[in-house]
Amino acid sequence: MSIYPNFSSHLHKAWRYLKSLFNGTKGEYFLIPPGQVVIAGILTILLAVLFWQGARAYVVCCNWATTSATYKYHSSLPINWQSGTNYGANVWTNVSSSNWVWSYNSSSGSVVRLGPIDGINNKAAAVTYYFIIGTTTIVGFELKYDSAETWYTGSGTPSAGQVDLRSVAAHEFGHALGLNHTQLSNCPGGSSNATMCSGVPPGTTYARTLAGDDQNGVTYLYHP
Repeated sequence: MSIYPNFSSHLHKAWRYLKSLFNGTKGEYFLIPPGQVVIAGILTILLAVLFWQGARAYVVCCNWATTSATYKYHSSLPINWQSGTNYGANVWTNVSSSNWVWSYNSSSGSVVRLGPIDGINNKAAAVTYYFIIGTTTIVGFELKYDSAETWYTGSGTPSAGQVDLRSVAAHEFGHALGLNHTQLSNCPGGSSNATMCSGVPPGTTYARTLAGDDQNGVTYLYHP
């Protein structure tokens, strides 16, 4: 897979756009003087980059200096929460176009815990804090689930009033590797939303599965 997923489609789009400039939108012929072929090629690549930048919905804030990081469980996190937490980390590790790897390590400086945040049914079901050196390099994080919420910690389907642990864990581990919330204009609602869209509604599980844009985001940060 290419370093920037879907870039080839934008390259083709840029080439067609450049053709329209030379021949009009309905022109069948694309004739460039031989001495200008290199210039046309450079313009095509530059336009493709612009199209690609405008098409992506993911937003990055920062990144780790390496392509892997670890986490551990705080004593406040019940044992039956560990599987769902690991699931949320592993969906990012399993992106084949990215080199990123999450792994559990009991000696890690980054911790996942359970505790009070803002009460039941309020804004945050979980929060992730970065520890950053300089302006963009992540060196650690803390993920905290709100103990006041009604949680579903299994692998099936939560009831309408339950917050799905696997969905929230996937979202928060996306933050922990350097992704911010997806642009709101690209979050139409419901199952069409990417994992990194703001908010995971109770009773839903769609955020367990990364959307193409989520995968593009982690690949952008940690490409082969």
